[in-house]
Amino acid sequence: MASSQEQTQLATQQVLDPRRIGQDSSGLDESDMADIMLILHPTTPAASRVVAHTAKTRPEHVLLSDAMGSYAASATDIEEQETIIIGKDGERVAHFASGTTEIALRFSSAPFLKFKSNGFVFGRNVNTSDIVFSQDTGRRISNQHFKIYLNNYGIVMLEDMSTNGTLVDHKVLKCNDGKHNKARMLTANSMITILNANEDEVIRFNVRIPSRGSHKERYEENKHAFISACAAGGDRDRALQLHRQKAYRGTMKWDGGEHYNIIGMFTVAKSTAVLTHCR
Repeated sequence: MASSQEQTQLATQQVLDPRRIGQDSSGLDESDMADIMLILHPTTPAASRVVAHTAKTRPEHVLLSDAMGSYAASATDIEEQETIIIGKDGERVAHFASGTTEIALRFSSAPFLKFKSNGFVFGRNVNTSDIVFSQDTGRRISNQHFKIYLNNYGIVMLEDMSTNGTLVDHKVLKCNDGKHNKARMLTANSMITILNANEDEVIRFNVRIPSRGSHKERYEENKHAFISACAAGGDRDRALQLHRQKAYRGTMKWDGGEHYNIIGMFTVAKSTAVLTHCR
């Protein structure tokens, strides 16, 4: 029988330090750290099915982590390591490691987007959506349900495009309802939810923002190229100008309404001030 020391050595030999294979501590390689705008981690079975479907139809929007990377190494509970999706009749619909398959929105995906000016569109229609929500027995999902994009200030936003609305951090967004804002800024750990009367079809993602580390400059170059490819006309010129100036620094909060709610530090012409516009 192998000793406990031998078992420990065997276990550790099977897990490589991500930094030794060109990855950071999150399991991303160098190109992804500079290319991925954000990652959507599925937290419901329906969201996992969306990722599985996207992996088959639009693999450029999926992050498949190496099984030897830190995702597998950091999990201690087998239920956290695997997702097994069972259909209504008891058949196995999908089976994959929950921490290794996620949606990844990459700057390099710009040439493949359905409508570049909208950024990444999520919805039911395969012809107008980049990430497709194929299962919708309750017809709660619109052809184009929401989009994730960079606004003119380089802030990552989610804007609702639907009939029934989208939740971001428990805030209801509706594009055609004056009682609600239609857009909201996304940050690390933001939660995106599409509700459904059928609990099995509730779609929920948590937002992850990769660490840029020493790849920050390359990330900004990729971001600049993405804006150039996706924005148009005056919006493009203004966005590129603001991006070059790196106008806003520090902590920012914005609910996406017509009136800004940004609180933070910004630098203009080598002078520093505080900008506060509240509704």
